[in-house]
Amino acid sequence: MENIKHKVEISGMSKDYEENCQEMLQAGYEYLRAHPESNLAGSKPKIKTENLEIDTFGVFSPETEDTEQLSKVVVGAVESCSGAQHHAVMSHLLSINKYGIDEWIEKAKERDQLYNREV
Repeated sequence: MENIKHKVEISGMSKDYEENCQEMLQAGYEYLRAHPESNLAGSKPKIKTENLEIDTFGVFSPETEDTEQLSKVVVGAVESCSGAQHHAVMSHLLSINKYGIDEWIEKAKERDQLYNREV
């Protein structure tokens, strides 16, 4: 199984926080590879006021059973995680599923998000 850990920076936070994200990402990627037929979709709730609509970050809502299962795998890969970690990792996994690894890495490169920490 291809190791995708430490290819793309997920959080931009401390080493331990980022390493948690990397573990979650790898577990989710392994699930995706084992279940290529998965129907994945998820969303983030919006906060709406009279004049404003804001996307929230840190609350990811799986929209299919396959996405719910992927979410359980991701969360189960670590002892604990924050909503922001979960949301970030799930967003990356949905991108990987949609575009493939190579394009995911290219998009990260364009945003200067390649992993550049010492492992």
